[in-house]
Amino acid sequence: MASDLTLDLVRDTVLDLAEREDVAVVWPDAPQRTAMMLGFAAVHHLRAAVKGQDRPTWDVDAARTYTSVTLPGAGALAGPLGALLAGVPFVGALLGELVKTAARDTIYVAPAALGDPSGVSLAAAFAHELGHVRQMRRGLHPLAWCLAYGSIDPFRAGQDAPCYGQSLQVFTAFGASVKEKAARYRQTLPAYDLAGDDLALGEALITIAERSLDQDPPGLFGGPSLDLLRALERRGVGLPFELPPGVL
Repeated sequence: MASDLTLDLVRDTVLDLAEREDVAVVWPDAPQRTAMMLGFAAVHHLRAAVKGQDRPTWDVDAARTYTSVTLPGAGALAGPLGALLAGVPFVGALLGELVKTAARDTIYVAPAALGDPSGVSLAAAFAHELGHVRQMRRGLHPLAWCLAYGSIDPFRAGQDAPCYGQSLQVFTAFGASVKEKAARYRQTLPAYDLAGDDLALGEALITIAERSLDQDPPGLFGGPSLDLLRALERRGVGLPFELPPGVL
């Protein structure tokens, strides 16, 4: 018998997959998340001042509601490279302090992800952030990845847009309009301080995912979204298409 998708079911699935991936999940009401968002707001205001901008493009009030964040665990500080990176002015110092508070790589979930009773928004947000966890673990030192993400615009575009593709795949599985969601994701990119060629790169990467999924049947791609969909299917959730075999 097929199970209805609910927020509780998705939350349980997210926690199970997070445990498999050795990732901690911090929910929106935790004080750690509030402190983190205020810290990032201060950094963005400093960056804006250095650039001669009156205000940053990053909106702390919107971020408190809609932005989930992924940070490495305390192990990223181990060794001389971790100490060197944590000592970078402003961003490095903030990351160093935040990382100290969590033993494992941590996903901080935004309130908006829990505002959808169907659980689809939480599933999509988790797939996006788990994509960042895997990026951090793929060769580059985790703190170096964070610093590059925060300071190198084309790097940020090339890392975030594919994670939006992961969210897009989740929403597609549960009936959302591929074109509408992809358009909305492209519209969010300027808020990441992206412009010109960097913005075009991010838009193009989202469009690739859109075109792949906007087929019948959709052209599915690998990554955390597919792992999450498999996990939901094992819990009895029906999907409109057949998933490729996986190991999880």
